Amino acid sequence: MQDKPSGQGETAPVELEVKFRAGPDTGDGLFGSPLLAAAEQKGEEQLETRYFDSDDFALKRAGFDLRIRSENGTKLIQCLKEAASATSGPFSRPEYEAETISPVPDLALLPDHVRPRVAKVLGKAKLEARYETRIHRRTIEITHGASRIEVAFDAGLVMAGGKSEQISEVELELLSGNAADLLDLADSLATHFSLSLDFASKSAKGYRLANGSAPKPAKARPLSLPPKASRNTLLARLLANGLTHFTANWEALLRGDDPEAVHQLRVALRRLRCFLALLPDDELHTQLNRAAQGLARAMGPARNQDVFHEFLVHGPLAEGNDAPNAAALLALVSQRQGEARALARQALSGTAATLFVLALERRIIALQQDQTPGPSARVFARKALARLEERALRRGKTMPGLDGEQLHRLRIALKYLRYAAEALGPVALEKKELRKLVKATAALQELLGQRNDALQFKQLLDETGSAAGGKARDAVQFITGWLAHARHRQHEGLEEAWRAFLKCCK
Repeated sequence: MQDKPSGQGETAPVELEVKFRAGPDTGDGLFGSPLLAAAEQKGEEQLETRYFDSDDFALKRAGFDLRIRSENGTKLIQCLKEAASATSGPFSRPEYEAETISPVPDLALLPDHVRPRVAKVLGKAKLEARYETRIHRRTIEITHGASRIEVAFDAGLVMAGGKSEQISEVELELLSGNAADLLDLADSLATHFSLSLDFASKSAKGYRLANGSAPKPAKARPLSLPPKASRNTLLARLLANGLTHFTANWEALLRGDDPEAVHQLRVALRRLRCFLALLPDDELHTQLNRAAQGLARAMGPARNQDVFHEFLVHGPLAEGNDAPNAAALLALVSQRQGEARALARQALSGTAATLFVLALERRIIALQQDQTPGPSARVFARKALARLEERALRRGKTMPGLDGEQLHRLRIALKYLRYAAEALGPVALEKKELRKLVKATAALQELLGQRNDALQFKQLLDETGSAAGGKARDAVQFITGWLAHARHRQHEGLEEAWRAFLKCCK
């Protein structure tokens, strides 16, 4: 556990941990592995933990987890964890522990700078145990590089309201040393044992069990960039924010059916590729960019099927439209939608996605530690936005005579410009100038996106119609006419949106 500034004049202890999903037999292979042959202090514990909250889960909604843990039925430890910041990455979060003799929480044990915030969230609400875990933990400690790391295998149950769920996890926690060593060991274990990262805490699993909810998709969190910070600090914060956005939607795809999860994962990957493009072009940058692109492509069919299904249901096949044999076509689209989502889940739970996240986190740490003199965040941000704006203008120079591929390349350039403007704009531009740029870019990007969707819908419609056979032919013809009319409307607004964008860039 390490300390970092809490932002309130105090130093907050920070848990730095990497967690993997595991099978019930993983522990035996893990602790017998040559990778951990130098480990010491093997031990086993029975951990019983109760998580406390108000009846409306006010603490959880505010980003706090409050628990009392019994270790081997003797010592009691009270712990409060709070959500990580938007720029700290997915592997660290502040935590405050204190030994206690009480089986219920005592807010007086919390640090002075934390207690008022917790009390304000709770108000007059009563704290009660809402869910609990019973875990058998096997642990070892190992020196890796210059660091001391605890490796634990947890197996047991999380329980709430008469329901339970199995838990089987491998956890690596940095006891002392540096995060790079922790990530290096995590990378080796993930590769050797084909492990997949797990971003759902035991508390999150208990919360889902208690209220019967699925993990919710998450948009990117607001980003604060100090104008006088160094270039590397700015880049580290951008990438950490993008990685946090990506991993925040990890569980929503694996354990939920909300189409927004796939959408947000792809947005996060595009934002990350935009931010990666700001880095010096080296081998690691190339590898990270290719990995992000590969994951985005793996999730592309799921997103395309989701958007296609939504278009059909709310467009040509909406209630009141007389489309013959629509039910047969929709049934096949829904089937393909499920198949594509299964493939997206497979990609996210694979080792490649895990290694991408670990490699990106290592790059973020390297940027944080690199104090090489360079331009300030403001100067760097202005130059980066100018380059992206120039690229978009160059790609759209011969508008309106662009063909389909050229319009696609323009749309990609506009996406990068918009993501960069939203992130870097507050550092580089005046508020009025930023609003105009984002508005004009978003409007043009939206029209190009609609055009791209229409082309994609036509392709999917042809593929689905062929698979459905004659019984859906009439519905396909009906929707084809709808798409032709929609493409005509989109073309009318494109030149006007381009002129507005040009005016904004002058």
